[in-house]
Amino acid sequence: HKNCIEYNLIDDVAIGVLLNVIVFFVLAEAVPKTYALLYPERAALTTARGTKLLVSFPPLKMVSGWLISLTNVIVKGKGLEQGPFVSEQELLGIVEAAMNDDVIEEEERDLIESIIEFGALLCKPANPDCEKCPLSSKCLSLANNTINERPLKEKKTKVRNRYFNFLIFKENEQILIEKRISKDIWQHLYQFPLIETEKELNNEDITSFFQEKIGLTPHDLSKPITHILSHQRINTVFYFFDQFPNQKDENWISISKSKIDNYPLPRLIDRFLEEQNL
Repeated sequence: HKNCIEYNLIDDVAIGVLLNVIVFFVLAEAVPKTYALLYPERAALTTARGTKLLVSFPPLKMVSGWLISLTNVIVKGKGLEQGPFVSEQELLGIVEAAMNDDVIEEEERDLIESIIEFGALLCKPANPDCEKCPLSSKCLSLANNTINERPLKEKKTKVRNRYFNFLIFKENEQILIEKRISKDIWQHLYQFPLIETEKELNNEDITSFFQEKIGLTPHDLSKPITHILSHQRINTVFYFFDQFPNQKDENWISISKSKIDNYPLPRLIDRFLEEQNL
């Protein structure tokens, strides 16, 4: 009897684990997320009504609010009275980065920016024109008489300017690349050898600068390219060299030019290669 009980217990545990995998992972995780990726608009419309009912359910609102407060305390070290926010500058940076990475279209970026501009024209901090606002009937701040408390003042996110000089060495159909290993943007991605400077190089200084650094002079260079991230503005120029330098960095890798697509690249470099047809 003891053996039978042990076997039954093992069977019950195995069945429970199997059901959990099927129900929670497959049905609750994999299937809905895959469906949402394949059919985002249809998924949003299908779940909108149910989501609205859930977020307006008082017990659920109370529990989720408590959990959010607890999360703020754990993550930030102290609670945020009004909850976490994204500033306007951060949102614009995220939108611009999303367009640069082809996550959204240019028209979608313009739409989001126009919504923000709408707020700047009508929903002005000092003197909002609520009478002309077509959204006044749905404005919670107007309904709760908290207009004078808006917008909440936040510290502006400082956008850091960086200057990237990528060196494209080509010799006998071979090129040099390197892997980004530091804890920075694009970690573990590959790029052309990079020299980062504190400011943009002047045309008069290019020859002397590269002669001092690598003993070569570029035969051509790209036009300046600006790549915007949420907290950084990457000012980039690509410099072309028709031979390898005599002394190469130990992290540089020589590969066939035709094999560049086999390496994961930052979107900035990927788009540049597409435009240049290298």
